[in-house]
Amino acid sequence: MMTGRNIAFIGLLHLALFTAYGSARGNSFLSCSSSHSGHFVILDCYYRGGIPFPTLTWTGPNNLYRETANTPRFTINLTQEEFENKWSTIYKCTAGHAYLTSYCYIGRGIGSYVGISFGVLALLFLLCILIIVIWTGCGILCEKIARYRGKDDQLPATSTATGHYNPAYEVEHVGEAITPE
Repeated sequence: MMTGRNIAFIGLLHLALFTAYGSARGNSFLSCSSSHSGHFVILDCYYRGGIPFPTLTWTGPNNLYRETANTPRFTINLTQEEFENKWSTIYKCTAGHAYLTSYCYIGRGIGSYVGISFGVLALLFLLCILIIVIWTGCGILCEKIARYRGKDDQLPATSTATGHYNPAYEVEHVGEAITPE
């Protein structure tokens, strides 16, 4: 009878440990962050969950494989030679016994290219608007400049109905004014 109690107790103990492990695993998560400066890349992986801490592993291009054990955080630095500088490079952090995976990417995603292209299109649009404004406004501006510069000259007394200077109506200084017919 004592043996049956021991087996039942050991079974309950294992059930309790399995339930505790399952609940710790259910509340755990893995996150990663990445940053890129001119000469190196920093990859940071963070595990939040129960003890014992899992083995954290970074994998990626160029045969990258680095791991550490019994720690909740794993940060690595990649040099420019180790870093594959492509359109976007994906690195994977894995937590061993927790079976969690988190992905980080370094590089320009499509969003930055779309942003750059919209920025260039906006500048081209503004440049076109400026050219149109200058092109249509040049006639008015040039007319104002011509009027302003014409005030200094001796303009004839006769003028056209629109108020523009017309050389056909110039007054000859022979003593008499010539009027249009």
